[in-house]
Amino acid sequence: MPCCCGSAAAAARLRKVPFAALTPSLPTSPASSLRDNLYPSGPYAAPGRLMEIAEQNRADLKAAELSHTLSQKNLALVRASRAMELGFEVGYSYNTEVRNEIAPAPAFNGLTFGVSIPLKFSSLNRGERAAAEASVSQAEHYLQAARLAAAAHLQAALGVE
Repeated sequence: MPCCCGSAAAAARLRKVPFAALTPSLPTSPASSLRDNLYPSGPYAAPGRLMEIAEQNRADLKAAELSHTLSQKNLALVRASRAMELGFEVGYSYNTEVRNEIAPAPAFNGLTFGVSIPLKFSSLNRGERAAAEASVSQAEHYLQAARLAAAAHLQAALGVE
């Protein structure tokens, strides 16, 4: 009978693999401790490297970093909205001759130019800018607190004081 991938040969190969090879290895001696599993030897042995791995994989740190990035981009948007928006316009129009008895008109070519300068009396956005700066500061503190909490959890798991 074929397996889920549709090949009888693949199903036969899976039947020949021992069950122990498919399951993760568990500690066999009672001397193995949580610290031995969390503090491996080799390139991952350095606590600094473990903290880098934690920073890459912890959801709370990722959320704090994204929140910090979002608040910085929001502040940039608030600053950009304060810029003056000058407008320049150039236009060309052509009207054909109108042969109406009531209102006849000759053919007409028109060229127009325009400049618009908005007068922003009340659009200084002081409150909105202050709120965006406070949001950036809050996100920085939240990110720092999340990093400290991750370091404390890692030190507690490793038994480091």
